[in-house]
Amino acid sequence: MNRGCMPAHQSSISEKHKNYLLILAYIYLKNNQMEKAITIYKALWHLFPETEGITFCLSYLYLNTGQYENALFYADIYLENKDFDLGYLIKSQSLLMLGRNYEAKEAVRKYLR
Repeated sequence: MNRGCMPAHQSSISEKHKNYLLILAYIYLKNNQMEKAITIYKALWHLFPETEGITFCLSYLYLNTGQYENALFYADIYLENKDFDLGYLIKSQSLLMLGRNYEAKEAVRKYLR
């Protein structure tokens, strides 16, 4: 499903079901089942792209699973919506792992500001 197909306010699941899925994703995360957690967070992100916590979790999970391009993608989206320190930290680590050292240094500077 494309992000633009369904406005967030017309989501096909209720807030209660969203919370159940968030709990399930957290359980997978705590049990080191990162790919299952990613699957749930990605589904939720497509339904609720404006939810910063979901976007942040995706960037974090992708970073921890070595999927640095995906981590960078979601970190950038997160930073577009919320200029928060931890987003820059994930971005800098992703860039560093991708060999983009200069950009990584810039992201670290923003993280430390």
